[in-house]
Amino acid sequence: MKATIEIADQSAGHWVPQDAQCRDWITAALAAAGNDEDGPVAVSLCFVNSSASAALNGRYRDQPRPTNVLAFPRKTPAELETALGGAAIGDIVVCAELAAEEARAGGKPLAHHWAHLLIHGCLHLLGYDHIDERGARCMETMEIGILRGLGIPNPYPANNRHRTGAESAHGRRSG
Repeated sequence: MKATIEIADQSAGHWVPQDAQCRDWITAALAAAGNDEDGPVAVSLCFVNSSASAALNGRYRDQPRPTNVLAFPRKTPAELETALGGAAIGDIVVCAELAAEEARAGGKPLAHHWAHLLIHGCLHLLGYDHIDERGARCMETMEIGILRGLGIPNPYPANNRHRTGAESAHGRRSG
């Protein structure tokens, strides 16, 4: 499976990962989730600052504060997928400012935290959620395994479950 990643960087000069890193992380999440799309899979990424994140979070979740990642799953009609030559599964919006603050506060390399956020957002695009304990355990286990495969340590402290804080645009808290 080939992942096509479209990136819009509106982060106002904050550090963001390279396109190839994003593609690797998204591809790893798709593979681990057993995504078996026949054609290419498209994911749009948008990197924003805190004010843009707060505006989106307010508009789509009625919570006008910045959040680290929002996921907007896309349901594309089969005819359009055929015409486009693949499935557009959705959009992931990451607040670059908040990602940097969280990585610094957690003592994590910034690239590792970004990998976690993009993998987490991609899993939401594929229908995973953690609004209940069972779903949370499933998602965290998948994230830990995907990150391990990329050489990135477990992002969750053993004695203090700290989810990414990701938000799903379909109205449910995802973290």
